[in-house]
Amino acid sequence: MQKIVLYITSKALRQIIDHSIKEEDLVTLECNNQIGNTISLEDFMTHKGYLLGDNDVDYLIIDLSALIDSDEKIVSAIGGFLTMHETSRVIIVAPKNEAGDLILSKLFAIGVRNFAVGSDFVILKQRLKKCMSENGMSYKEAIEYKDVIEREKSEKREIREVNKVMIGIVGSEPRVGCTHNSIIIANQLKKMGYAVAVLEMNLSGAFQMIRQEAQVNMVDRMFFTTRNIDYYPDCDEILQKKILNDKVYNFLVLDFGNFKDCAINVYNKCHIKIALGNVQPWEINSLADFWNRYDDEARKSIHFFINFLSAEKDQKELEKAFKTKFGYIGYEPDPFEAKSFPQLMELLSDYLPTDLGNRKKGRLFGFGRKAALF
Repeated sequence: MQKIVLYITSKALRQIIDHSIKEEDLVTLECNNQIGNTISLEDFMTHKGYLLGDNDVDYLIIDLSALIDSDEKIVSAIGGFLTMHETSRVIIVAPKNEAGDLILSKLFAIGVRNFAVGSDFVILKQRLKKCMSENGMSYKEAIEYKDVIEREKSEKREIREVNKVMIGIVGSEPRVGCTHNSIIIANQLKKMGYAVAVLEMNLSGAFQMIRQEAQVNMVDRMFFTTRNIDYYPDCDEILQKKILNDKVYNFLVLDFGNFKDCAINVYNKCHIKIALGNVQPWEINSLADFWNRYDDEARKSIHFFINFLSAEKDQKELEKAFKTKFGYIGYEPDPFEAKSFPQLMELLSDYLPTDLGNRKKGRLFGFGRKAALF
């Protein structure tokens, strides 16, 4: 029988919790969950938590970063819940805390044994899934939260919400690697612990071939899932808006294909815009055509990458002609096994949470200057 999960979470962590529940094949009732950044746990327990029956909840997930209560009230509320629901498991999610913090020690003292702690979302999700497993976190694993460690006060961490950030990938012509690199980016983000979907915003039909190779079925005639990533074949603007409104993802990777055959207005609205091109003599004019669609100011928001141009001499000549710097993509035979897309972390620095988003910011490439084109 599937376990029933009830959760209280901040907006920033909702996607991680939702997808962890899905991946662990658990059940949750949306109407009972609380999502926000100013939730009173004391009020929740008074009006709902204490009134739940023994069969209403198996796991109660509480994200401490979502609460406005004092530490004393949090401990008291959770203690009361555990007294009334002895068979329920309380799971504490604490992205702003670390082992040795007083609040975690107090929760351990009243019987909490499942903690997902830390600002690294990959580790946080791994710990959360451990807490939601059949046996949960062992006493040996939880013991690190028992004692208080005295340390100097540090700056309070800000947990940035990562919600439906759109990464658009367009090509200067067909077959420059938009689908290939969309898969690489999606897999890299998934390995970081994020909920990701890839949208086929072109008519190539490549996603259906991916589905057939993976031997999986469509869900609701909308998408299929492989390697824990949702793929939406033949996606148009109507479906894309529906996904934005109805679905829960941290990142949406939009594969636009050739810029001449796609909804370029949707691409222009993406938070991160990536453009791919080739520079063989019979291909470089297509790159110039795409470049010239935008003025100097608009080009500043587009990150241009060139395929298979490894020689430094050739790179310098290209950058001299366009009066800018490009990113360069090497050969990756299998996009599902590729480790990373070049400079992805820098591209996403404005959207990643906590430590990942606090890296030194600056322009990755010098786009936007006047180019002497062909």
